[in-house]
Parts: sequence; C-alpha cells; structure tokens
Amino acid sequence: MKKITVRKTDSNKKVGQDILMANSFYTRFIGLMFKPTLDEVEGLWLTKTKQIHTCWMRFPIDVIYLKKLSGRDSSLTFEETYQVVAVEEKMMPWRVGKWVSQATDVLELKAGMIMSKHVKIGDILKCMEKID
Repeated sequence: MKKITVRKTDSNKKVGQDILMANSFYTRFIGLMFKPTLDEVEGLWLTKTKQIHTCWMRFPIDVIYLKKLSGRDSSLTFEETYQVVAVEEKMMPWRVGKWVSQATDVLELKAGMIMSKHVKIGDILKCMEKID
C-alpha cells in the first residue's frame, strides 16, 4: 500500500506522515484488522468510504470523515484536499461508526490524535504522496 502525509492547511502541521492508503476493496476491507497497535504518525486512509467498523481490531481509534474538495495527480506528485465533515473520537473495537452521507473518504488514527492535532469539523486537510 502507498503511504501519504496528511497536513492541516491552516497551520501546515502534520496530522500523520505514515498514513497507508487503502484504495481497493481488499485493502479497505482488511483495514487495521489484526494490527497490534498504531504509532502517533501512523494511520489508514480509506477511499470511497462513508462508514467504518472496528471489528477484529485490538485498540481504539479516532475517525475523521472527509469530503473531497480538489486534487491533482501527475507523474511526480499526488495531492488532494479534503474538508473534515465529521469526527468520532476513541471508537472502541467491535463498533460500527456512523454513516456520513457527505463523506468520500475516512482517515483512521491512533486514539487521541483528533484532540492532540486539534482537528475539528470544517478543517481542510491536504494529503500528499511523492511518487518515485
């Protein structure tokens, strides 16, 4: 899976730098299942997703629901901009998240990162990847 960096556009501060991109049915389905833990810079970006679950997970997560605003993809860089439309903090294992009709993507982070990184509804996030 590809790794991306996610930043808040208002402060340019990183929300995460080792975010795995889950952009196929299989990678979205497996998600963070069976992973023992997440570091503060890690996470999972699920494309084409409006709702998530934490079945078979071993730890709580923070969930950021995003709506795609713009993007570009060239041979050198990949960059997209998203607006935060909903959040769920400290979602425990074996739960089903809320259905967010506006969401196009979901970002899963270690529990506590929404508060630590000061992410709130309305924030604009940019995800970037360097393509080798």
